[in-house]
Amino acid sequence: VKIKVSDYIDRFAFVVNGYSNVASYRGQTKDFVDDLFISSSIAQDVQNIIEMEYDKSNEHLIKLIEEIIEEIEVKKQLEEQRKIVKQAVQKSNSKKSNSRRNIKKFDPSRDYINNKVSGTQLFIVEGDSAQTSAKSGRNSTTQSVYPIRGKIINAEKNSVVDVLNNSEVSDLIQIIGGGIELPEADQYFNIDSVKFEDIVILTDADKDGYQIRSLLMVFFNKFMPQIIEEGRLFIAESPIIELDYGNRDFKYAYNLDEYSKIMEEYGKPVHSTRFKGLAGLSPRVLSDTTLNINKTKRKNLIPICFDTKDPLLYSMIDALLGKDVAKQRKNIITNYLGSDVASMFEENEELFNELADIDDELETLDV
Repeated sequence: VKIKVSDYIDRFAFVVNGYSNVASYRGQTKDFVDDLFISSSIAQDVQNIIEMEYDKSNEHLIKLIEEIIEEIEVKKQLEEQRKIVKQAVQKSNSKKSNSRRNIKKFDPSRDYINNKVSGTQLFIVEGDSAQTSAKSGRNSTTQSVYPIRGKIINAEKNSVVDVLNNSEVSDLIQIIGGGIELPEADQYFNIDSVKFEDIVILTDADKDGYQIRSLLMVFFNKFMPQIIEEGRLFIAESPIIELDYGNRDFKYAYNLDEYSKIMEEYGKPVHSTRFKGLAGLSPRVLSDTTLNINKTKRKNLIPICFDTKDPLLYSMIDALLGKDVAKQRKNIITNYLGSDVASMFEENEELFNELADIDDELETLDV
C-alpha cells in the first residue's frame, strides 16, 4: 500500500521547541517559519523519531499505521464502487430504445415506450413460463413484464460491486430508472425519474416464491428505498382455486378459507380447478384476477410500505439475510431466551454453521 501525505497529515500533531540564530517569519502574525532549512531539519528529525519508534514496535504508532492503511483500502473500495455505480447509472440514463433492445426478456407497455408514467405498473414475475401467461393476460397499454429466473442475488449479503454486476439487477436499474441510492459513492436515487407508478412482485405462493419476494424487497430497501417509503411497491397474490358456476361466472379463492366461504355461499360449482403456481394460470385467469389492479380494485395487492431507516428492521434483515447469519441468529435467540441457551450454541456451533452454508447453497439454486 502506497501511503501519501494526504493520508496521514491530519493524524499527526507535534510540538517542536527549537533555537536558531537565523530565522525569518511569514505573515503579519508571524505564525510560520519562512526558512526552508529549518522546516527540512525538523521534518528529518521527526521522521527519524517515527522510524525509531516503529523499530521499537511502539503499539500506539503501529495501531495508527494500521488505521491509516485500513482507511486507504476503504477508499480504494469506494472508488471501485463509484466506477461501477457510474456505469450502472449511465446505462439507466441511456436511450430507452437501446435499453429495450438490450434487455431481451423485458416486455414494455405502450405507455412505457411513450414515456408515460401515470397508471402504469411493472410486474416482476417468477420464471419465463409465468412471463408468457402474464404477457398474454396483461393490459399491454399500461403493464410491463420482466421475469426473474431463479433467485435474484442477495443485496444484503453480497458486495455492492457483485450486486451491480448481476445481470438481473442491472436490468432492473435500467428498466425502473432513477438510478440507485448509494451515499458512500455520491449516488442518490431519484424517485421523480422512475418510469412506473407502481412496481408489483408476482411469484408463486410457495417457499421459493417467498424467498424471491424477500430478496427483491431487500434489493429495493437497499438501493431504491423511496419506492417503498412512498408505497409504490406491492406483492400481488394469485388465486389457488377457480370455481366455475357456468355462464362465465367464475369465483376465485386465494386460500382455503376463501374456498370454504365460496362453497358455503354459492354451493358446489360445475367445475373447479386447483392451480399449481403461476405457470398453471391461463392468461384469462391472470387477466381476471391478479393483473386487474386498477385504482378502484386492488383487493389482491399487498402494499410494501415501511420506514427503511428503522434500525430494528435493519438489524433483522442483517440477521436473516446478511453475512455470518449463524452468529447473528445466535445473538438474537440468546438475547430473547437469555444467556442459558448460549452453551447450547457453543456445543452445536458446527451444526449452525452448516445450516448457514445450506442457506447459501439454496440461494444459488434456480426455482
